[in-house]
Amino acid sequence: GISSGDSISSCVGQPVILTANSQYGVPPYTYLWTTDGGQTFVNTDTVPTYTFYPQSTTTVSCYVPCGTDSSLLDAVVVTLAAAPYQPLCIVTTDTALTENIVVWEKADKYATDSFYLYRAVTPDTVYTQIAQVGRDSLSEFEDTSALPGSMSYRYKINLKDTCGNFSALSPYHQTIYLQSLGSGNFQWIPYEIEDSAGFVSNYDFYRDSLGNGNWQLLASIPGSQTSVSDTSYGLYPNARYKVVVTLNNPCVPSRTFTTITSNIISHVN
Repeated sequence: GISSGDSISSCVGQPVILTANSQYGVPPYTYLWTTDGGQTFVNTDTVPTYTFYPQSTTTVSCYVPCGTDSSLLDAVVVTLAAAPYQPLCIVTTDTALTENIVVWEKADKYATDSFYLYRAVTPDTVYTQIAQVGRDSLSEFEDTSALPGSMSYRYKINLKDTCGNFSALSPYHQTIYLQSLGSGNFQWIPYEIEDSAGFVSNYDFYRDSLGNGNWQLLASIPGSQTSVSDTSYGLYPNARYKVVVTLNNPCVPSRTFTTITSNIISHVN
């Protein structure tokens, strides 16, 4: 049943069955339904239900005759459902640091049909769809075609809801791309979230001195800085290097991610 002040969300053209709650006057009751504030009755019936097919947000009202007048019985606002806003959490590399992992937290699983992922090469602004992920799948995507050791990427996401509406594209997340300048000097393309600031406090610079997976923190670099030097570079010809970021406000997807890792750079003479 409906009551004045109620609001119902529906898809465009999807049938909404409304039932008047109250009875008024002397039986048999006649129910008069209107979608324009009472000027024109679109349905008149002795049955207190009306099936409405919304094309826009509309106030549907039910009246009953009272003498020569009609008295308002109930009114309800039928709104059109909007696709939920869907952002990304992070984009990082896999455990082997050879592929990118795109991670998100589901904004509204039960209003979602599927998620769509898009990619561009930094600083390109043309995004290509790379994946469609069902709402019941794990909220991450392994981008096996990415080459994190060769370039930085930007990723966006949106969703299609159960009404068939697509949400707007999210702000992009730009991956860290670490590069060697030679002689122990390094620089990187920073991690970025479009139109955001302050989410990276510092970049942690690590060295695997012997190339055996034993990573040691060499320096913590302020988030505004994108370069560092290893003064002991010449002592470790088998060394590998990476940059790690800890987010200030990580989200909580199906699996918790709090750090973002760059590609690996090996010792360059």
